[in-house]
Amino acid sequence: MITAYSFDLMNQLTGVEEDKINKPHRPIPSGLCTPKQIERRIPYVWLIHLFLIYIIGGMLWLTIWIIYSVVCNFWVGDQKWYIKTLCANVSTLVVTIPLWIFINGDIGPMAITWFTVFFNILVYL
Repeated sequence: MITAYSFDLMNQLTGVEEDKINKPHRPIPSGLCTPKQIERRIPYVWLIHLFLIYIIGGMLWLTIWIIYSVVCNFWVGDQKWYIKTLCANVSTLVVTIPLWIFINGDIGPMAITWFTVFFNILVYL
């Protein structure tokens, strides 16, 4: 949940004009908060996220998630279809792989096979 929240905070900062038209109920367009308040909230959410991930293990995956979030929202990740598709696939894997490790303890050949199949299906859809 906090993973989606950290991504959504940045997404709302970069999509204010679009949200005014398509999603006026969101916090910034509706006036519930300002972009400055969102900017101040992001580091706190990341720190809480880092702490929780540190407890269960998975710092590598959280680092990849933060890089993904910044690329997708602040660099051209949402403007070019091929980068957006790659980002969506990476985000799915970055969320799924730590859960697999948490439940099963490691990534074996079966997991690698399923992740490869899943990634390829997402790329070609």
